[in-house]
Amino acid sequence: MKLMIPFKNPKTGEVKFVKCGFSWTLLAFSCFGVPLFLRKLNLWGCIFLLFWVICSILPNITVLFFFMILQIWIAFKGNQMTARNYLEQGWILAEPSSELTKAALKQWGFSPEQASLNPSDTGIPATAPSAPTAAYIKQKQNIPAWQGLLIIVAVLYCLFALIKHGGGKVIEASQREARSARQHSENLVLPSCDSEEIKQTLIDAAKNSPAGRTVGIEILDIKQQRQVNADDRSRFCNAAFYTNAGAEALDYSIMWVDKAEGSYYVSMTR
Repeated sequence: MKLMIPFKNPKTGEVKFVKCGFSWTLLAFSCFGVPLFLRKLNLWGCIFLLFWVICSILPNITVLFFFMILQIWIAFKGNQMTARNYLEQGWILAEPSSELTKAALKQWGFSPEQASLNPSDTGIPATAPSAPTAAYIKQKQNIPAWQGLLIIVAVLYCLFALIKHGGGKVIEASQREARSARQHSENLVLPSCDSEEIKQTLIDAAKNSPAGRTVGIEILDIKQQRQVNADDRSRFCNAAFYTNAGAEALDYSIMWVDKAEGSYYVSMTR
C-alpha cells in the first residue's frame, strides 16, 4: 500500500501528496532532471541534467555506472528530500496527528515532535514552522558531507573524462589528417616528360608568351620527349618542338612548387 502524506500551503490552501519510500518516477525519469525541477529540488535537477549531458556526449562505462548509482540513490531519497523541501518552504503537514504521518516522519528521519505543526502538541499556530523546527529542517536539508564529496568526485571525474575524451579525439583526428597528408605527399610524383599534361602546358605557355602573342609563334606538336636528368624535386627533359616557324630541339624542366599541395611549374629553355 502506498503511504501518501499530504502537505498544505497555508497561504493558498493548495495540497500536495508526497509518497513515503521508494520513487519509481525518479528512478525512471530523473535522468533528465525534470521531476526534480518540478519538486523544486533545483540543485539536484541541475546535477542530473549535467550527468545526462555528459553521458550523451561521452558514453563511458564508468560515467554510466556513476549515473546509474546516483539514479538509484535519488529514487530512495527523493521523496524524503521533497518532504523536507516543502516544510522548508513553509508548507505544513495537513494531518500532523495522523499515525501515517508520524510513521512517515520517522522514516524520513525526524520525529513528529520536531516536524509537527499541530497546535495542540506545540502551542504554535499551524501556519508556519516553529524556529526549532525550521532550523532542524534546514539542517536536514543539507547534503551529508560524504554524499556531497561523492557527488563532487563523480562530477569532476566525468568532466575530466569528457575533456580528455574530446581532446583525445581532436589530437587523434589531427594526427590522422597529418599522416594522411604526409602519405599523400609522399605518393605524389612529378608528371613524366612525355605526359599529355606537360605537353599541353608547354603548348599553352608558348601561345601565351610575348613571342606567341606578338609574332604569332605557335607550337604545333612536341615529339621525341626524353628525360635527361631528375632528382626528388625536378625533372629535366628534352624534346623536338614543331612550330609554325619550323622545328627545333629545346630543353624544359618540371619542378615542384609545393609537393604537399601537388603544385608544380614547367619552364622551357633553349
